[in-house]
Amino acid sequence: MGKKKLLSKIAELEENIHDYEEAYVKECKSVESLQKENIELRRKIDALNAQIRTMGDAKKLFDEVKRWRDARNLIATNHNNVWDALTSAKARYKFMLEGLEPYFEKLENDIHALSDEFLIPFDKFSSSGCNQPVKRIKEWEERSAKNA
Repeated sequence: MGKKKLLSKIAELEENIHDYEEAYVKECKSVESLQKENIELRRKIDALNAQIRTMGDAKKLFDEVKRWRDARNLIATNHNNVWDALTSAKARYKFMLEGLEPYFEKLENDIHALSDEFLIPFDKFSSSGCNQPVKRIKEWEERSAKNA
């Protein structure tokens, strides 16, 4: 092999090395951009996971509110049933209850107070607002302040 051939081979190899270096630099930049993209995707995944967790919390909260709403409706229904039974018995046996009027009034007040302990706090913070008479709400607030 002659000197010219060796020099041309060396020049060719140096050119190949230079091409490989450029390709390597491009590949490194590509890898860096992929790593940055990977980091961004991880952040997005973490944000979505956080959203999913909060959505799960919202579902739990909705289920809890639904359970309390159902309980409130059941209490109101039971209160109405007891109230209807009491007024029906009072009307039917009026002649027998002449001396027991104060006891029935106390029983009525106790029934109202008991149902108010459950219904007013729930209604007060509901979106539809409290639909109880203002007098009963004030009585409930006074009892609550006294017990606190």
